[in-house]
Amino acid sequence: MKNIILIILLLFVSVTQAIPQRYSHIYKKINELKKSKVLKHGQWSVYAEYVKSGKIIISLNSEESLAPASGLKAFTTAIALNTLGKNYRYITRLYYDGTINAKGILEGNIYISGGGDPTLGSNMVKGSLPLDSLMLTWVNAIKRKGIKKIYGGVYASPFFFDGKRVPDYWNWEDIGNYYGAGTSSLSINNNMYKLYFKPSRNIGGKAIVLRTEPVIPGLRFINNMKTGKPGSGDNGYIYCAPNQFNASLWGSIPAGKSEFYIKGSIPDP
Repeated sequence: MKNIILIILLLFVSVTQAIPQRYSHIYKKINELKKSKVLKHGQWSVYAEYVKSGKIIISLNSEESLAPASGLKAFTTAIALNTLGKNYRYITRLYYDGTINAKGILEGNIYISGGGDPTLGSNMVKGSLPLDSLMLTWVNAIKRKGIKKIYGGVYASPFFFDGKRVPDYWNWEDIGNYYGAGTSSLSINNNMYKLYFKPSRNIGGKAIVLRTEPVIPGLRFINNMKTGKPGSGDNGYIYCAPNQFNASLWGSIPAGKSEFYIKGSIPDP
């Protein structure tokens, strides 16, 4: 599945880069793709038109029903910009209840209320605070209220969205891995974690689970991960449904490294 997504994404990039050129260049690129051995048995289509005139630039298998894969990001981004506007800002709020005594002790609770920000704690989006910096910002905000200690709890409030994390039709193979992370009104760190292994010295030997980053409390692994040949890359999969904390590990990671990580989706951000 990882290779398929990569191929479709590269196809999308190649086609969109060709569209602004003259028609001859567009058709040249399309013909190259049609002759590609990689796509020989694949299904793909291309369609482009001018926004103002509606004039078709290129159309090839344009009525085929295909999964858009990573190319869909461009369209969801466009819809968000059109609906919310370029100046829209997501808001994540911190609340507290109870009382703060003279010693700075809060006899109450802290609440984190999500507003749907997909970049919260992300180190992949320019301008976003990475997870450690975000936590420090929240701690400092709490201290400015005179709170030094909490006799209570810290609660997340993800109720800005409904509780359904992923669509019904997503593949079981995908949803436990980082590219199958579900949505949440209180997303954190791209709803992704890194799972570190220690490969075996023997090819085919069991890889040992070391840790997750960040720590996911309560997450347990049924480990069937094997060690593959050196240089074989990430062929590991995490099988875990949203809001479930028992994950099965299958596949292989490469030998020859002291540590190796794969990326999973956080079951409940």
